[in-house]
Amino acid sequence: EISCSLVGSEMCIRDSLYILSAYNDRNTAVTLLSMGYDRRALKILQALPSSAVVEYLRAIAFERLGEPTRALHHYRAACRLDPDLEYRGNLDPEISNLKKIADEKKM
Repeated sequence: EISCSLVGSEMCIRDSLYILSAYNDRNTAVTLLSMGYDRRALKILQALPSSAVVEYLRAIAFERLGEPTRALHHYRAACRLDPDLEYRGNLDPEISNLKKIADEKKM
């Protein structure tokens, strides 16, 4: 069990990452993304089976790593699997920025 003086604090996230480090699952990838370890998160996400959430998280990781074409590919895959993610993409800064770039460049 994790005990944190401030839920959501950096220390709590580090504690979570320590506990989750034995697992290469979506929760570990989300924790890594929240800490800015995007490349490590992507490595885990690439090994996971495709699902709407995994594709969406891959899109965020690729966008953060400066690969908008790959990010857009994964975002579109996520939306095909779960059309509700199109709306969610408007709320995430990385995805909404990606969508804006795609519209401008007609990607």
